[in-house]
Amino acid sequence: MKSCSVLSLLTTLRIMKEIVLRIEDSALEKFLGLVQLCPQVEMVSSSDCIETKDVIDKSFACAISELRDRKVFKTPADYTYIMKAANDGAIFHSLYFLTPTDFIAYLELLGLKNLIGRSTLYNTKDSIKGKYPDWTFFDADVVNQYEILRRKNIVVQFLSAFSKEKRRLLDARLDK
Repeated sequence: MKSCSVLSLLTTLRIMKEIVLRIEDSALEKFLGLVQLCPQVEMVSSSDCIETKDVIDKSFACAISELRDRKVFKTPADYTYIMKAANDGAIFHSLYFLTPTDFIAYLELLGLKNLIGRSTLYNTKDSIKGKYPDWTFFDADVVNQYEILRRKNIVVQFLSAFSKEKRRLLDARLDK
């Protein structure tokens, strides 16, 4: 009986693809009318400018570089807070790193050099409890409140640099 309920659940799930289209303003109303005629199509969102993976990747790389240039990273472990914030959904919804190795591979893919080691990320990741911004740290009894604030502030500074670069890139696309 259990397998029948799982089978019926699987048959009711719809596998869908998500596509991005660009439509002239004059054709938008007609297109939305066509979408309504097809029950297998679901409108996910619309906007004047789509944040593509390219924009996200460039913004991420630029933000890391800016934090490096400003010497925000005091220890190699500080990169962990960016990875953890991404996994907590604080940076961008589609960025998630299953392992520190995945995070390092992503940074390498973005062209960043002189990266931290896996073991540093693994060890630091395990010392963070909770979801950003409500993190607690297992070493909180040996570090002062300023250090805890500094760790959380790394994410704040990253988000600021990330958003600034993303706006710049999107504005440049709109100006074309």
